[in-house]
Amino acid sequence: MKYTVEVTKHGETIESAEVNGQRNAKATAREYAAEYPDCQIYVSWFRASDGQPGYLNPGGDHDITGRPWGAINPAARALGSIKTEKKAVAARENGKKGGRPLKYGISINNRLSDCAPAKAIEIMDWDVIVNAMDDDIREQVHNKYAPCSHIKFLHEYLRRGPIVIG
Repeated sequence: MKYTVEVTKHGETIESAEVNGQRNAKATAREYAAEYPDCQIYVSWFRASDGQPGYLNPGGDHDITGRPWGAINPAARALGSIKTEKKAVAARENGKKGGRPLKYGISINNRLSDCAPAKAIEIMDWDVIVNAMDDDIREQVHNKYAPCSHIKFLHEYLRRGPIVIG
């Protein structure tokens, strides 16, 4: 299986590599974690047979929700005194203790990081994105812009509110 190991900081990709095999993906993720201690490193995969995207997590499990690689939780490092992902998520949701809003407005891993709309459409099934949308906002955008492309719809939706998946 092909994996993409991606180094991100504040939602921007700094470096990425495509590797073959789980062993190579783990090794590359560990190397990036050592080289970029202040960044988030995620290992993603895409299964073409059924269109399923997902993550290879540090424990070796494959899941649709990614957890960052590295010795120190990057979310906790970014938020200072907050030590757990659960608290980091809560802080980002309510804007306290250094929590910051999503830059792009769409999170595929429960607000621990966000991704650009085009990337979200590329790695996720459109129905998954739509199901995570607020019904009222989705209807407003549909009534004003449909028919339009998925990317146009997503951009207009994100002008009105965030999408959190996972």
